[in-house]
Amino acid sequence: MTFLVDFMVDAEGRLVARLNRNMVSGALKGGAIGAARIDTAFQETANAIAATLHPAGVLAGSVPQN
Repeated sequence: MTFLVDFMVDAEGRLVARLNRNMVSGALKGGAIGAARIDTAFQETANAIAATLHPAGVLAGSVPQN
């Protein structure tokens, strides 16, 4: 499983960090179960990052992935 972070600037000049995941390896190796495990790990990672960075004042907001 691979997580990637993309950095960009939005229309209002704010720095945006987007957390992405590579689903191909899990889906190919474990089918639907592998994909579900990767999704769970991704959500836990994203939540842990937000829980750490919000109180530190580094992360101003977050948008859930659809």
